[in-house]
Amino acid sequence: MSTPHEIVVLGGNFAGIGLVHYLFKITIPSLQKLDPAKTFHITLVTPNTDLFFKIGSPRALINDKLIPESKMLRPLSSNLPRRVKANRNHHPVGSETTKDLPYDSLFIATGTTSASPLWTFHPDPTLTPAAFKALHSSLPTAKTVLIAGGGAVGIETAGEIASFFPSAKITLYSGAAQLLPNNPLVLGPRAQSYLETHAKVEVIHNLRVKASDLSATGTTVTFSDGSTKTTDLYIDATGGKANTEFLKADWLDGTKRVLTRDAYFRVKGNGSDDVEGVYVLGDVTAGSANTAMVLDAQTPTVASAFAVDFARKVIGVEAEEKKNPGLLGGLLGLVFGKKAAAPSLVEYKPMKDTLLVPIGPAGGVGLIMGWRFPSFLVSKIKGKNYLIELMDPLLTGDKWKA
Repeated sequence: MSTPHEIVVLGGNFAGIGLVHYLFKITIPSLQKLDPAKTFHITLVTPNTDLFFKIGSPRALINDKLIPESKMLRPLSSNLPRRVKANRNHHPVGSETTKDLPYDSLFIATGTTSASPLWTFHPDPTLTPAAFKALHSSLPTAKTVLIAGGGAVGIETAGEIASFFPSAKITLYSGAAQLLPNNPLVLGPRAQSYLETHAKVEVIHNLRVKASDLSATGTTVTFSDGSTKTTDLYIDATGGKANTEFLKADWLDGTKRVLTRDAYFRVKGNGSDDVEGVYVLGDVTAGSANTAMVLDAQTPTVASAFAVDFARKVIGVEAEEKKNPGLLGGLLGLVFGKKAAAPSLVEYKPMKDTLLVPIGPAGGVGLIMGWRFPSFLVSKIKGKNYLIELMDPLLTGDKWKA
């Protein structure tokens, strides 16, 4: 038996887990049809032992019954393919507490870390369930709630709290000129109108939270203009920082995300380092929209790049464009059997200008391919249970069909 091709995947949440399942369900079987003697082994490097369904956080923070912890956090170990080794490590590479991991192919899927552990795991993954428990305890008695962050998470959180605790005075600070500034500009004003009209949330723009000081009487927040405000409860829903501190600075863009050299998520590098066989996907990718829908489009594309590179370098088979065999070719294939096809690159085709933002269980705002999405459909599709039904197929890999 040949020496296994060693694949190392850095990151064990949505991007990393989805990729591992895709490789074993689709990519590796197709490569073994070209050469059955080839074998593969994957090492998944991750600080967490659970998969965190962070999409559901705005609903789960309300109480422990709407989306319980047992649905938000699910163990990885029992759901990994047999030939995957989970390496639980807080520091993926380059520190005194780690060992070197040789690889033939490397996938960087380390994602981002938000300021609050409500939205992403922190180096200590136990902080996330602790943060939910703290809110479950404090929300019922909070008379004033201040939320920082004018993206989808901040809007959704404000809507959830307003729906379940209508007596609380909620203020949302966007930090920009409008809500949802990184999305089609038409969506932000609609979200603000819904928040103000239906949820009675006050929205304030162009002020950023610079510091917060928790005391026995509440939290005092300091803003970018030097002013302060004390609130019963402060929730930081601002964006995350890329987990790329272990990479060279010249591999990254101005936001510390990984630069790619083509549309198939091969890492660009700095021109001198050997980055052959190194790929990136998920929120840590330069230019990523940081949504699950984008990730669903990235995964087949980056896996196809790996397949094409492996077939060329290891098996000696060049990629081919997909062609229609025609009627005669199809009949001959049925009679004599089809030759294993060389892998081909899968074009990256995300759903552009698509975002669903529930504002409480009853409605919200959204766009699908740039078209306005009705409030009641936002509620039906996402607002009902924040897509928690997608957890099982993501965790088990059943979302990917061969």
